[in-house]
Amino acid sequence: METKTQTSETLLARSVEGMTKSKVDMDTSDIFFNFGTPAANRYIDFCNQTGIEYKDSRYQEYLLEDAQNFLDIVVREGITPQDLVDDFLERI
Repeated sequence: METKTQTSETLLARSVEGMTKSKVDMDTSDIFFNFGTPAANRYIDFCNQTGIEYKDSRYQEYLLEDAQNFLDIVVREGITPQDLVDDFLERI
């Protein structure tokens, strides 16, 4: 059985491993992860408030929309909206 510390270390190692495989640099990843997903967040809130069934595919559509809007403002050469979505999903 793992201790709480071992579990935290395992989760951290997986997170770091996923981020090192990402096409998205750490700063961009952090900004998008923490502030760049308003449409996806509204979708989750809407599902929670109305009781409508959450659909992962719909959530990813909103994430892709958020990623496109993010890259319209925060220009990053060589990063596609799908790269941001993939990176985001790897972090959660």
